[in-house]
Amino acid sequence: MPDSKPRAIVLMLISSASFALMQFFAKYAGALPVAQKVFFRNLLGVLVLGTVLALRGGSFLGARENRSRLLLRSALGTLGVATNLYALTRMHLADSTMLNRFSPFVVMVLAALVLKEPIRRHHVGAILAAFAGVLLVIKPSFSLDTVPALVGFSSALFAGSAYVVVRSLKGREDPLTIVFFFSLFSCLAAAPVTLVQYATPTTVQWLSLLGFGVFALGGQFFITSAYRYAPAGEVSVYGYATVIFSALLGAVFLGERPDWLSVTGIILVIGSALYLYRADRVQTAQSRALRQKEKA
Repeated sequence: MPDSKPRAIVLMLISSASFALMQFFAKYAGALPVAQKVFFRNLLGVLVLGTVLALRGGSFLGARENRSRLLLRSALGTLGVATNLYALTRMHLADSTMLNRFSPFVVMVLAALVLKEPIRRHHVGAILAAFAGVLLVIKPSFSLDTVPALVGFSSALFAGSAYVVVRSLKGREDPLTIVFFFSLFSCLAAAPVTLVQYATPTTVQWLSLLGFGVFALGGQFFITSAYRYAPAGEVSVYGYATVIFSALLGAVFLGERPDWLSVTGIILVIGSALYLYRADRVQTAQSRALRQKEKA
């Protein structure tokens, strides 16, 4: 399929809006137990992705030699979703979304340590600046008020770790199998706790849970589609629009107004992502020009 960067950017922005709506509906579902939200969020994924895999004749559980990695990725991903949902119900929508969006910086560090992928000097500066932004949102103190923010930050650590495992599975498993395995694992892990803690949702909460699941799938679909039309490195930065969409949803529908420290922190994280995007593009262009010069 030929590259089309404008189309990829549009799809990435739609994906960002979908993920922001996913976060919004998760928060709007109110005080339902976290395990119950995790269960219903992934149940729709199991049904839809399972049907697609069955029609395609794909593998549901992956190759035997990859099972341990699939289990690790699923466990880390489930913890990431659960901690993110916990923070969502106790923080401003934009703040909790931003903390979760720190995960790409976690991926850089872990990929360097675990997969021995190179980390450049400008990466270090961007990671430090983004972490400073995280601290402005968390506002560390010896108070229980910081617990939701710390839990929200841990969601980025879990999600980033899960993505590193996914990267190690590249070329080994179908992406659809990886996502289905994760959805199935999350449902099975959350089911016992859901049965014990089950709270009967109101009509509004049922609709919110449906929206949560639908927009989670929609976000995954559109982000996957975006990467089909352009390299991930060229469009991934537009995923940070999720934070902006979340801030708008929180302000309009929930009456949330992040304080100036949080706003500064959000700007630092998004700014660091934009800087990395620009720096990597420049370095790639320079490397390409150098190779062409050597060939000449």
